[in-house]
Amino acid sequence: DIILLYKSKELHEKALNTLRTFGSSPNSSQELSGPEHTIKYLQELGPDHFDLIKAYSKWVIERHPAQCLDIFTSDETVRVLPHTEVYEHLRSLNPEIAYKYLEQIIDIWGVRDSQVEESILLLLLEKVMHEWTLNSGNIASSN
Repeated sequence: DIILLYKSKELHEKALNTLRTFGSSPNSSQELSGPEHTIKYLQELGPDHFDLIKAYSKWVIERHPAQCLDIFTSDETVRVLPHTEVYEHLRSLNPEIAYKYLEQIIDIWGVRDSQVEESILLLLLEKVMHEWTLNSGNIASSN
């Protein structure tokens, strides 16, 4: 398997490019189709390769939002990846997924970090303000 060969030689970028190509192509082989292999590979990289995790998680986040959190909330990753940086990365691509990430690391993993708690409060405040702005526009237009 070419992915195992790349991984054994620490050619992570080549492995991830191959996984992205096959995983995102509707005509790819059944074995490597979908995001699962990319997710597993990214889970195993660790904090030393956080730039690669961010770069190659992007296509999973964009095309498979229901599965993308598995990259950042597995046993392997939630304890070692920097929570604030993961949150910022997710927020830049999809604020709703960023919110779900914060919920999971607080509720399921019991992460108690002032930056994480502040981030979730700010995100909630933004959501409330957005809804308030939408609703006040609707009220003004109906008068």
